[in-house]
Amino acid sequence: MTFKQYGVDVASYQPADVSGYHAKGADFCIVKLTQGTGYINPLARYQVASSRKGHMYTHAYHYAEFGSSLSKAKAEAQHFIKVAKQANIDIAKSRYLWLDYEDGNGNTVHGDKAANTSAIIAFMNTVKKAGFKTGLYSGAYVLKTNINYKEVVKKFGTCLWVASYPTDNAVSTADFSYFPSLDGVAIWQFTSHYHGLSLDGNVAVVDLHKKKVAATPAPKKATAKDFKHVVKVKDLGKDKASWKVRLLSKDGHYTDSYVPQGSSWKTAKTMKIKGMDCYLIGKDLWIPAKYVKVTK
Repeated sequence: MTFKQYGVDVASYQPADVSGYHAKGADFCIVKLTQGTGYINPLARYQVASSRKGHMYTHAYHYAEFGSSLSKAKAEAQHFIKVAKQANIDIAKSRYLWLDYEDGNGNTVHGDKAANTSAIIAFMNTVKKAGFKTGLYSGAYVLKTNINYKEVVKKFGTCLWVASYPTDNAVSTADFSYFPSLDGVAIWQFTSHYHGLSLDGNVAVVDLHKKKVAATPAPKKATAKDFKHVVKVKDLGKDKASWKVRLLSKDGHYTDSYVPQGSSWKTAKTMKIKGMDCYLIGKDLWIPAKYVKVTK
């Protein structure tokens, strides 16, 4: 594994102030917000605030009670989203809302495997449509036995948060010789006794917090349809008779292209570049209006 980032997940069993976990090596924290359609973690807003104060990336999770019910899955997702927004889990910073799907405490995984998977996908789709990133948490056994987890990965990408403990002893780092053998693992929860505390320890193996860099669109190619008028390069004077006019790109940089005085060029586009009106006379090649006159 080339990327490793440690983190913790917390619920009402942990203290309201979780900022100290950063000193234990945690760079991210996943806070339990909700369960079913009625429960809200009473410490959630304090844990979210203190996680940020402790300089940890802050995400949230919901404990499912919907089993294989599509309608309940969607209702629980709406409850989760509402509370996440109230807790200021940041969509703009691409934070995750995770679904905790396991057996017990109001949830069952022993229904039809396909139905379980459909309900999970319905929940995650609802979260995704609200603008959040989303992922699925469960134990390795449940993922393999009770969920078509590959369908989830196919739809949502590398999105699994897998619990698989090689030991019950207190540990602070993950032993990757025991890494769970599933496709699509984003986070491995490797212990419930992180640094000897009653605290889950996790390690992300993909960069969940990498900022996306917007692609710079390629300059639009000029076509024959763009050129409907003609501009002629002015005479710059006897003392500059040998000079040529250097052309600009639309981002304001001078190019390596020049045009001679007296030459004529077809154009139909104008743009303000570096405060100057300019005419397009080639593929992202612009000449300032002060050097030309429109001839037709």
